[in-house]
Amino acid sequence: AAKEEREKRGLAHGGYESAGQHLSPHVISEHHHTDIIRKIAVPVPKPYRVEVERKIPVPQPYPVPYKVDRPYPVAVPVPQPYKVDKPYNVPVDRPYPVPV
Repeated sequence: AAKEEREKRGLAHGGYESAGQHLSPHVISEHHHTDIIRKIAVPVPKPYRVEVERKIPVPQPYPVPYKVDRPYPVAVPVPQPYKVDKPYNVPVDRPYPVPV
């Protein structure tokens, strides 16, 4: 069964893999350094500042209808003319009796 397995893999005549030894001391592997790896630059987003204008809602006044019985809720006094004595000059140097 082992011989058939080796024949399937192409090692029927006892290759270096079956013997467990290297090709030569200086050869590490037949596939050593055969892979080409290229680093492709991928753009990475960097953080940046964005100025944002904050729109804060300000309550706007609006008229609210309400019921009024009369034009003004209390009686408004009407100015009336009344008699006043005619002003006259009073000397300031002597005392002046004032009715209390």
